[in-house]
Amino acid sequence: MSTDIAITTGFYRFLNWLETNRQRALTGVAAVAVLALVLSFYFWNLGQKKTEASQALSAITRPDPDAFLKLAQQYPGGDVAPRAVLLAAGDYFAAGRYTDAQTQFQRVLQDYPDNPFRPEAYFGVAACADAQGQTDAAIQQYKDLIERYPAHYLIPQVRSALARLYETSGKPELALPIYQQQAREQSGTTLGMESNVRLQALLAQHPELAKTSAVSTPNPNPSQTP
Repeated sequence: MSTDIAITTGFYRFLNWLETNRQRALTGVAAVAVLALVLSFYFWNLGQKKTEASQALSAITRPDPDAFLKLAQQYPGGDVAPRAVLLAAGDYFAAGRYTDAQTQFQRVLQDYPDNPFRPEAYFGVAACADAQGQTDAAIQQYKDLIERYPAHYLIPQVRSALARLYETSGKPELALPIYQQQAREQSGTTLGMESNVRLQALLAQHPELAKTSAVSTPNPNPSQTP
């Protein structure tokens, strides 16, 4: 039990780092690069029985996506393979190899249906589409992720990425309720403050939305936004 508590505490320190450094990670693209660090830390600290495969995984010096993929091929069973593929995807993404990263994130979803890191893989797929300018695909994938895993720790960041894409694609009326929700639910955090700033900037640029902002309540599930 104490080991689990220590793991959880350390993991959330990384999430707090992401939140504190949000100005250097304003987009979903940068968030996934940081997510790779989060996952690396989490995998390193998993309190599980040491096996040859897990020892080999922890021995890989990052970034080295080829080594991770080779390890996944060498140990196809158990939980090491999907972890190795996910880390390879993160390394590809951090290097700007978005097509390769997207392929490996999708592989995690297709080849390892029972692994517990499917939300991270879905996020990776969406962020790769985002990074490659595939706006419509990225919007749909972010919305699908919110619908599939509404309580996951990544969802606040997913919402921010979705709102940003709505803004840049000329749909400020769809970004508005998401920023409202973020500002309310993330109040007191860097993410909440950023959402509030973006909300005020959005209203300044689109004063016609001010009346809607005053009378509407944030959409609790932006994936259902028409």
